[in-house]
Amino acid sequence: QFQPYLPFVIPPLLKSAQIDPELHVTDADFDEDEDEQEEGMESVTVQIRGQGHKRITIRTSALEEKATACSMLRTYAQELKEAFLPYVQDVAKVLVPLIRFQYMDDVRAGAMSAMPELLNCAIEAANKNIPGASIQLVTELKQFMFEPILEQLKSEPDTETLATLLDSWNECIAHGGECQAVRFDAAQLQASVTVCQLMLSESVERREERNKAGEQDDIDEEEADQMAEEVEREEILVQNIVESIGALFKVYNSSVLPLFDQLLLPAFQAMLQPTAISTDRVAALCVFDDIIEHCSADGASERYVGVLLPAFFTYATDELVEVRQAAVYGLGVLAEHSRAAAFDEANQQQAAMKLLQV
Repeated sequence: QFQPYLPFVIPPLLKSAQIDPELHVTDADFDEDEDEQEEGMESVTVQIRGQGHKRITIRTSALEEKATACSMLRTYAQELKEAFLPYVQDVAKVLVPLIRFQYMDDVRAGAMSAMPELLNCAIEAANKNIPGASIQLVTELKQFMFEPILEQLKSEPDTETLATLLDSWNECIAHGGECQAVRFDAAQLQASVTVCQLMLSESVERREERNKAGEQDDIDEEEADQMAEEVEREEILVQNIVESIGALFKVYNSSVLPLFDQLLLPAFQAMLQPTAISTDRVAALCVFDDIIEHCSADGASERYVGVLLPAFFTYATDELVEVRQAAVYGLGVLAEHSRAAAFDEANQQQAAMKLLQV
C-alpha cells in the first residue's frame, strides 16, 4: 500500500545519504574563538608531522543525516521486499561506497545493514517474476557489494562496528543457501575464509596487548573499566566471527573444509584446549559443532571426530553453562549426523550417559 509513495520518499533519502559532510583541513589558529564555530560543525586540532598543527572541521549534522538516511533506506527495503525492486540498483550505487565511509561508524553500519535486505528484495522479485527482476540482477548485485564489504571487514578500525558489520555479512552469506546466484565462487569463498582468519588473528593480538597492559601496576579504576569493556566487545566480535564461519559451513558444507584446515584449524585447536579461556573454548566448540552438523553427509567430518570426542566428553560437565551447552550440542549432532568409526557403540553409550548427567 505504501509503494505509490516511494517516488516521493526514496529520492530525498538518496540525496541525504550523499550529503557532503564538508570536511575541511586548515592551519590551526589558536587565537580563534571556538565559540564562533558554526552550529552543526565540530573541529579538532591535531599535529601532523611536517605540517604543524591543523584544524580538522566537519559538519556533524550532515553525518547524522547520512546515517539516518542509510538506516531508513534499509528499513524500506526490509519491509517492502520485492516491491522495493525499482530502487534496488540506485540504492546499492549510493550505499555500497558508504560501507567504507571513514568519518562515522553509524554510516558504515547503516549502509552495511541494507546489503542483505537489497539482496533479499532482488531474490524475492526474481522468484515472483516481477517485471525487471532477474537472476542476473541478483548476481550483479552480489558482485557489486562483495569486494567493498570484504575490504571494510579487513580494515574496520572499531571493534564494535566490526561486530555489527559481521551481523549483516552473515545474513548475506545465508542468502546463498536459498539462491544459487548469491553463492560465492571459489575465489570469493577463499577470500571470505581468509578474512575470518585475519579478523581472528587480529583479535588475538589485541588480547595479548591488553594482557600486557593489564600487568602494569599503575592502572587506575577508569582504565580497568575501559579494558573490561574492550574485553566484552572483543568477545562479541569473536562470537560473530564464529557465526560467519558457521554460516559458510551451513551454505557450502564440506567444500569449506580445505580452507578451514589451511587457515583456521590451528587457531581453533588452540582455543579448544583446557588452558584456553572459557569464551575461546565455547567459540571452538561451536565451530566444530557446525562442522559435524553441516559436513557429515559426505563423511568429510569424520577425521575430526577422534579428536573432538574427548573434548566433548570433558566439557559436557564443565562448570560453565555456556561450555556445557556447546559440548552437549556437539554430542547431539554427532549422534544425529556422524558415521565416523571413532563414534562407536561404546562412545555412543558414554555420550548418552553424559547427556543424562547434564
